[in-house]
Amino acid sequence: MRSLQHTKRHRIAAACLLIVLSLAAPAHTQEVGRWSGAYAEEQEAVTMLVDSAAQWTKLWSMARKDAPTGFDPAHRIGIGIFLGRRPTGGYGIRIPFMGPREGKYVIEVEESSPEPGAIVTQAITSPWLILLIERPDLPVSIEPRFHALSLPRGSTAQ
Repeated sequence: MRSLQHTKRHRIAAACLLIVLSLAAPAHTQEVGRWSGAYAEEQEAVTMLVDSAAQWTKLWSMARKDAPTGFDPAHRIGIGIFLGRRPTGGYGIRIPFMGPREGKYVIEVEESSPEPGAIVTQAITSPWLILLIERPDLPVSIEPRFHALSLPRGSTAQ
């Protein structure tokens, strides 16, 4: 009987601890939308943090698209990532980490590129990614890990 009461107390204590820990844990920002493409108007490497309706519309014009609905600057922010000109298809954008770190809300951005010998579009591309996330409580830091390529505006892929 005593061990049954002891076990019951442990379960109650463990349940209380879980409740306290879940209340103390910071809320993570949720991704609301993700869009990407290969042919942006923007030809240079650019990252943008968008927190107004006018900027949201401008961001989408850079991607050659109409801005989708659902952007509420009071509760959401947009992130635009443009790689700039690339010599062929097969390039893209990855987000390996997005979350709180060292007092900031960090968004790590990496470029993916085609494997050697891969069959890709033989045309100049300009890959882009747009994210819509719930507004975090921390300052946002976009950390790109890609470089701009120097392709003359009139050049064509070989």
